[in-house]
Amino acid sequence: MARLARFGMFSAIGLTGFGLQTAMLAWLTRGFGWHYALAVPATAEVTVLMSFVWHSRWTWRDRPADGMREHAGRLGRYQVIRGISIVSSYFVTLGLVSLCRLAPELANTLSVAALSLLNFAVSDRLIFQPDVS
Repeated sequence: MARLARFGMFSAIGLTGFGLQTAMLAWLTRGFGWHYALAVPATAEVTVLMSFVWHSRWTWRDRPADGMREHAGRLGRYQVIRGISIVSSYFVTLGLVSLCRLAPELANTLSVAALSLLNFAVSDRLIFQPDVS
């Protein structure tokens, strides 16, 4: 599959997940009074799990996992990489809110956008590749 087409699919899933994450963030912070510092990682994790399934079935469907062990390995790698991304996004969001006085939703949007290209490259090269072991 052409890299540009794959990035388009990756981005579409990312935007869909991000829309869901932003809606959940607003729902938890405004509707339930959660502090954004807790709501951001919680909503990000829900989005990570959903995105993994969508990417497995759509973005990298031409690279199916060879059995449950490989699928579990991919999920593990995806969680580690996305964990790093979530932590990075978390601190960027905190900084933008506290230093620049941005709304949490806008700050989170900017942090996610900044990390998207790196996330695609890592997913394409390290996560959704067939196991060589």
